[in-house]
Amino acid sequence: MGTLKQLFINESRPSSGCVSNEELQKSASYLIEQACKDPGVQRAGVVVIVNAASSSFADMLSSFSVTDVKRQVVLLHSTPCMLKQTFVFRAPALVSATWQFVLSLMKQKARERVTFVDSIEELARELGEGALTSDFGGSYEFDWDAWVQ
Repeated sequence: MGTLKQLFINESRPSSGCVSNEELQKSASYLIEQACKDPGVQRAGVVVIVNAASSSFADMLSSFSVTDVKRQVVLLHSTPCMLKQTFVFRAPALVSATWQFVLSLMKQKARERVTFVDSIEELARELGEGALTSDFGGSYEFDWDAWVQ
């Protein structure tokens, strides 16, 4: 059995526009690629948790271009063997509906790897408390300094 890795993405960035969506997407892809160099992670996979609780449809429209969406679709299709699941946490209804439409245009395998969840309890049922950081009600101790070394 391998070691499952989690990548947490918080949609509420401190300063809108300080980092482009392209940079965030490339960073996430890079982190998944680096995590998958570990044979245990290759077996278990990577789970991405996107905290969309503070995002809005207006924010999404103003911050995502068609190019950003296309890039995200390509990234989802280019990492299917590594990316086990993406959980979108507390997305507002209109944001969720929009992404559900985008997902409907994708291959079934990619669609099955995106799950919208509305509660910490749902995340804990899916992943276990040991895989969630304390801000998600879990017990996973995240040490940024150790992780980047």
